[in-house]
Amino acid sequence: MMKYYELLALEHMTFILPDFMDEDILNMIEYLISNPATRDWGAITYIAQQTGRYFAALQGLLALMVFYHVWGRNAQLRYNKKYTMLDLAKQEQNNWKTIMPVVGLNLIEQDVLVGPWAMAMTPLQFVKKHELIKIETVADRKSPWKTEGVKKMILDKEKSYTVFLSQMGPLWSGEFDLPEHRRALFAVFLARIEHDQKGSQELINALAVSYTKGRPDFSLVKPLIQKHRQSKKAAECVQNHAYVYTVLASMLKMARLDGVLASADFLWLKPVDRELWYVLNTVGRQTPFAEVAGPFAHWKAEEEMGRPLFRPIIEEAVTALENALEKVVYTE
Repeated sequence: MMKYYELLALEHMTFILPDFMDEDILNMIEYLISNPATRDWGAITYIAQQTGRYFAALQGLLALMVFYHVWGRNAQLRYNKKYTMLDLAKQEQNNWKTIMPVVGLNLIEQDVLVGPWAMAMTPLQFVKKHELIKIETVADRKSPWKTEGVKKMILDKEKSYTVFLSQMGPLWSGEFDLPEHRRALFAVFLARIEHDQKGSQELINALAVSYTKGRPDFSLVKPLIQKHRQSKKAAECVQNHAYVYTVLASMLKMARLDGVLASADFLWLKPVDRELWYVLNTVGRQTPFAEVAGPFAHWKAEEEMGRPLFRPIIEEAVTALENALEKVVYTE
């Protein structure tokens, strides 16, 4: 009887078997129905062998299907195209529009110390550029037997103060007095402060795409500001700071309470407004870049006082620069 039920199971799968197998299966079923108690050893052997062969054929077919399925899903076989970093960026730029401004630039081949995309200056590069140090030869405390001594950098604090003062930028006089690109960032931060991620992201993407084309599109800026102009949290940022840089830094900080908002989301800004780029890039860091240490020091002072400070408080920037130089070995 076991073979009878096996044959019934095979009958239900005859649609994937050749016709001659289908006919043979039906004949064997009819024989077992007609002779349920048969003791014909030849017939029993034939039915057992044929049933086994047909099941083996089905198992082989099933194995092929499983093999094809597994083979087709193999990551090494499916993902066999090799990308360079530039190729991958070009492919993904429509998914991540914020990278568009740098996709066609091949920055890897450019000097990192020159041009609009240059990296931030180190403290030593900064003081050399602005001629803020003089070099003296002093005794080598670590090796007092050496007669030639070592070179020591002496920071000109007054001149350093003047340089940091020049970094402060204009006082805040309202968002509609800002240049268009700064007003656009104000709108981005304002929307995020009010949890309008959709509006914020639409503007971020529009700016990235339009700056890449060389025709900045600010059409979304004014409607977004009007939509959220009653924001109490944004008003708090504006009321507690005196300078454009410190207002925007605090707005970015507050906007991040709604989620990630990286300075990489507005890459286009770096060649357009380098100082603002580094002011915003410094938000969240423990120490600032020397290029924006003045605004950073003043921003921290305003945060500590909880009110706008119209006289620049940048002495800490001078102290920090001096401390940084003490850890640097001078080279020509």
